[in-house]
Amino acid sequence: MATVDTPSIKQIPYVLSLIICDQVLTQPETGKQAILGCFGSIGAWAFPALHPTMTVFAEMTDGVGEIDLTLKIVSADSEATLFESKRSVEFQAPLAVVSTRWVVEGLVFPEQGEYRVQLLANHDFLLERRFVVVPMNVEER
Repeated sequence: MATVDTPSIKQIPYVLSLIICDQVLTQPETGKQAILGCFGSIGAWAFPALHPTMTVFAEMTDGVGEIDLTLKIVSADSEATLFESKRSVEFQAPLAVVSTRWVVEGLVFPEQGEYRVQLLANHDFLLERRFVVVPMNVEER
């Protein structure tokens, strides 16, 4: 009797949130997470601009088993990748909510403009969050 190889199909999770912020704190007693300093723009005095640290927080549901995630930060104009990180998360059940975060340090923005945080699961696009990097006025110093 011949056997047929069936590819394993993983259910792609549904993204509940994708948040850009300064920091995410976790309460040790409860596991609850506090999101601090949400933002959608970054001001810079000059370019290229160094942003010392930012955090990207994601919550997902409707996944099954182990899912490989990729987080990218890309330029909307050139599509150049400024940051990329991969990790796996485990869904114990489809109704489970899985949260994860990436701390991005030392990110350099070559020029002002629109950038995107992109989340992928098993190489499939899930969601993106847009933000802008803008020059700050000298008067703001």
